[in-house]
Amino acid sequence: MPEVIIVRSHGLVRRRFAIIGSDGAEYPFWVQNPAARNARREEAVLQVGRFMNNILERRKETRRRNLQLHCPATVSIAATVRIIQDDTSYFTLHDVLEDHFIRSGLEIDEPVMFYIERMRNALQQNPNLTEVPNQSLQA
Repeated sequence: MPEVIIVRSHGLVRRRFAIIGSDGAEYPFWVQNPAARNARREEAVLQVGRFMNNILERRKETRRRNLQLHCPATVSIAATVRIIQDDTSYFTLHDVLEDHFIRSGLEIDEPVMFYIERMRNALQQNPNLTEVPNQSLQA
């Protein structure tokens, strides 16, 4: 398709486009420019996801509920560029969390602020936690 859409989400900016298959259906993809180190790590995580899907497929309870991990198709174009299949009907756990906060009328940053406040109170009650022990080597 000639149209490239810029999508902003969760600290990422993606370029989304669609490829028309031989069956006439549109298949959405997005372009990723990963560092080589991160790409290998992500591919290992995808392999673990596929392995977990095989385990989930064998279990009667998960098969009945159609539970599975989403492992998108990944195509390496070059050493630093790859395209990843994108399905707009899927949503992340972060999307679920944001939806929960909106429905509850809470701020999205509220859990982080709660954690910071708890840490601040703990440090005020025990100031020795902020001291760094002297670990210099002595001959």
